[in-house]
Amino acid sequence: LPKRHLNQVMMRGKLPKRHLNQIMMHGELPKRHLNQVMMHGELPKRYLNQVMMHGELPKKHLNQVMMHGELPKKHLNQVMMHGELPKRHLNQVMMHGELPKRHLNQVMMHGELPKKHLNQVMMHGELPKKH
Repeated sequence: LPKRHLNQVMMRGKLPKRHLNQIMMHGELPKRHLNQVMMHGELPKRYLNQVMMHGELPKKHLNQVMMHGELPKKHLNQVMMHGELPKRHLNQVMMHGELPKRHLNQVMMHGELPKKHLNQVMMHGELPKKH
């Protein structure tokens, strides 16, 4: 997001409606904007569900998911995924455990997970054990 808009998110907890609509229509933020969000902070929880950021988790963060079953909170707050985890990595996440519900609410895995599983993640705070 342009810095002035990101500042509005951080200060007031909301995006101007026209900008939120643009994000919802396109399904992704340009990479340069994603980088700005990741550097400067997070979106309020109620908007997190509406905002899909395009890209994969950096490998070092994905490794943390696979090892610990969760991402450090500071990283998870900043990462919303629209796209996919490579299938082999998704399988490893599902084998090794759950993400804490508070973290899962902030992560959208849209792509590799079938929609019915995505709904389960959002509702129950866990990934199905079998894909």
